[in-house]
Amino acid sequence: MSPCWFFPDGWVGRRAVFNACNVDYLGLYPPPSHYLRLYRCQLPFRPAKDSPTAPDFAADHGYAGPGAAHHFDGLALAIKTGLVANLILFIAGLGMALTQLKALIEFLQEKWRALRQAHLATLLLFGAIFLVVLAKSAQTPLNYDTGLYHAQAIRWIETYPAVPGLGVLQDRLAFDSNWLVVSALFSFSFLGLQSFHTLGAFLVIITAAYLAGKVDRLTHGEITLSNSAAIIAIFLIRRIFPLEFSSPGTDMPAALLVWVIFLLSMEKIEKGEIKSFDGDLLAIVTLSLYVLTIKLSVIPVVLLPVYFLIAQKDRFKLSSLAAQASIAALLLVPWMARNVILSGYLVYPAPEVDVFQPDWKIPMEQARNTEAIIKAWARISSNDTSVLTAPLSSWLPVWYQKQDPADIQLIWGTGLGFVLLLCAAALTTIRQKTVPAGASRYFILYIAALAGLAYWFIEAPAIRFGYGFIGIFLCLLFAPLLLWMLNHFGRLWKLILFVMVAGLILYQGISVYNLVRSPDLKATLVLPADYPQAPTAAQPIGSFTFFTPTHGDQCWYAPFPCVPTLGTNLSLRGSSLENGFRISP
Repeated sequence: MSPCWFFPDGWVGRRAVFNACNVDYLGLYPPPSHYLRLYRCQLPFRPAKDSPTAPDFAADHGYAGPGAAHHFDGLALAIKTGLVANLILFIAGLGMALTQLKALIEFLQEKWRALRQAHLATLLLFGAIFLVVLAKSAQTPLNYDTGLYHAQAIRWIETYPAVPGLGVLQDRLAFDSNWLVVSALFSFSFLGLQSFHTLGAFLVIITAAYLAGKVDRLTHGEITLSNSAAIIAIFLIRRIFPLEFSSPGTDMPAALLVWVIFLLSMEKIEKGEIKSFDGDLLAIVTLSLYVLTIKLSVIPVVLLPVYFLIAQKDRFKLSSLAAQASIAALLLVPWMARNVILSGYLVYPAPEVDVFQPDWKIPMEQARNTEAIIKAWARISSNDTSVLTAPLSSWLPVWYQKQDPADIQLIWGTGLGFVLLLCAAALTTIRQKTVPAGASRYFILYIAALAGLAYWFIEAPAIRFGYGFIGIFLCLLFAPLLLWMLNHFGRLWKLILFVMVAGLILYQGISVYNLVRSPDLKATLVLPADYPQAPTAAQPIGSFTFFTPTHGDQCWYAPFPCVPTLGTNLSLRGSSLENGFRISP
């Protein structure tokens, strides 16, 4: 058994995903063999018998679970995400645990033995990351959009089932991200303490555990591209997302899942199992579809599962096509149904997909205007939609000047890494007079990453919208250079690796030291900081009182319901807010 098996493939990972998405409420779950048997019964394929991952199944990667998110998304259409929803998931998770109790105990014992064999440096690295994320997640949310609409959207999901025409009240409330639905479930607001907003930090810890496990594999001599990329990804998490740990925003979870999808794809390529429809591929397919329901702008990531599915020998068999279609339907149909309820469109804001005509539908002109404003703001941080027809030379300098110093470093790092990789590839090809053996098998990763970057830059080039593809492209650029160093410096490779891991530990350690000295730490030792509260003014509509902020456009979580502005042609569809809203005739 690999001494790093604990980290990437089991205990922490699968616990979080099922906690966040479906029925594993207590972190009590059966071992991977159970999932393998389950999917063998449900799907018309068999994992490769000689595959080293076949007995483990992809659920053990810690990220196959989001494929089950459709269960709760469908549940949230009918009931609010309060005590009843939590009890349903609690009972389901407990039932799963009890039916597999013996196997569960053996599974946990095996993970404990693996933990004891993990490299000390790996444990220190993960421990430092854990402390940083724990402390920062307890701080006041800093994401501007959380105050603008995330918190109020979560409040609506906590309070009511899906509300028809909620986007008529405020168009951003129709941005139907599954992450906000799951965040509402695990806000535990029904306890009466506060609406907790720590699920994003939980996902960071899960991802860090997965990456730390891959670093541990490096320390034990398993030098691969995916393991090398993990070191870079760990650095980027801390470099890009520290202000996101305390917010229920959608940018960070979408980016992290994109990284994981690429890393799982690397692993599948490294194992030589491109043509195997196994658990790994199931994880890649389900994660790729699930992340679309979090943030649609990452849609190019589906190139990876499409590539692997096309490579299957039985890709045109009716049973295989039916299985793939059922997975897609189970993941996407509940999400699209919620979109229709909130806005009247299958996907909002994408008015091109115009199928339904409910009385609560957001007017087409408003939907198009919202879409245009998002794209304009992504280019020049302004609502001036004329920039969408302006030439690149007129808005690109403005776009660059608007970037934060940290984001400018990402831009230059991407350019530098691209140049270095091209030079290294050219020199190697010239020396060997051919493409390096095995390099071509990774081309699909670079194609997908470049397609993602191109789509992001053309559609809406706000840096935060592109964190998923920018981050993984940086990993793909610098991981081969690290891999080359580890393979060509003989015994020095251990020293190189030690320096890099030690640097990461020091980087995290400095943050831990600063956080310990922070005067705000004592205030969040028991409970994390609550949402801020903005001053508001009351405005009646019928028998209901709505609130609008007196300064700025941020409502945060309370009072409720609150929107930046109230439309003059807004009307209720019934005697309760649950009945929804529509435009007055």
